[in-house]
Amino acid sequence: MAGESPAEEILIADCGQLAEGDSGIVADEFADGHEDYPSDDEFDVNNAEVVYGIANGVKEKGTELFKKGNFEQAQKKYVKALRCTSTLTLPLSTVLSADPLLLFR
Repeated sequence: MAGESPAEEILIADCGQLAEGDSGIVADEFADGHEDYPSDDEFDVNNAEVVYGIANGVKEKGTELFKKGNFEQAQKKYVKALRCTSTLTLPLSTVLSADPLLLFR
């Protein structure tokens, strides 16, 4: 603790620096256009139609992955779709007056 410096020298070598012009960004082949958590995304989490539309799109991506046999990624998409819908806190009257087919598109 005296002097707040390491007791031994620390050398960082071959740390994977990017080559000039390389952004380091790799395309996500499983991307669905939305953040993993609704609070990180920019959509209106209180608008049921928006939320269900996004959740349905994410679920469809999961179904595509499932059909291709990529069960691990499909499960992640299904969980993400459920996470989207869990943000809704709607009054019961709104839920009861909603188009029931909206839930099963």
